[in-house]
Amino acid sequence: MRDALLANAEIQVTKTWFGLSEKAVYVPTGSKAVAKRHYCSPEDGRFIEELLQLPDGQVAAKVKNHQPIKEVAIGNQIFEVCYSEDGAFVALQLFRFADFKYWPVSSARFFTNDVASALMPVFAV
Repeated sequence: MRDALLANAEIQVTKTWFGLSEKAVYVPTGSKAVAKRHYCSPEDGRFIEELLQLPDGQVAAKVKNHQPIKEVAIGNQIFEVCYSEDGAFVALQLFRFADFKYWPVSSARFFTNDVASALMPVFAV
């Protein structure tokens, strides 16, 4: 997902600490962006896969009463999430383990404004 975030004009990544680390900012609000990677259960993986296929207008309704995704110790699915601390931006991508490697199930998907705010309680784990 890193390449997709770097290509997104709304995310600005700058090198810090003499180039040893990077800091990402969601440009429209100036909020710091946080990226995480979590293992998830097969059930949560199916939920994320369905969610990534929905049009933006249906995403908020799908997550409305959903519990936060619980990280599992190890699994065959990983999701990567990047969100702005103010909740105005969420990027999400799902990967599945096959042939000794985690392969993308989807491309990275970006959500902003109200849709991103609806996703925050579920994915900001």
